[in-house]
Amino acid sequence: MRYVLFVLLATFAFTSCRNEHNVETVVDPAASEMVEESEETTSIPYPAELESVFEAHGGLAVWNRMNNLCFEMEGRNGTEIHTTNLNNRITKIELKDWSIGYDGENVWLLQNKEN
Repeated sequence: MRYVLFVLLATFAFTSCRNEHNVETVVDPAASEMVEESEETTSIPYPAELESVFEAHGGLAVWNRMNNLCFEMEGRNGTEIHTTNLNNRITKIELKDWSIGYDGENVWLLQNKEN
């Protein structure tokens, strides 16, 4: 349990330490495409491993338009389902017996009941 809590807190610390950019989203009703305009013309240097993740998902422009990140991974207590809202970093990790999450203000823990 300590390990899961440590990983969760480390994940929050890692995701909260990011640079904010001024991005304006303009929607053209005729073309119905999103156009992003940024005041910065240079791109942020990302680690090579992270850039390969972006490329595997269609590039950085596609990644920036995504709203959620969901994945499953095998943990010691079974399959963990991780869901993160990429806009506000609200997070939920679900297992068979419990769920833990971050609602934007607080971290919470819920023990799941059997039906």
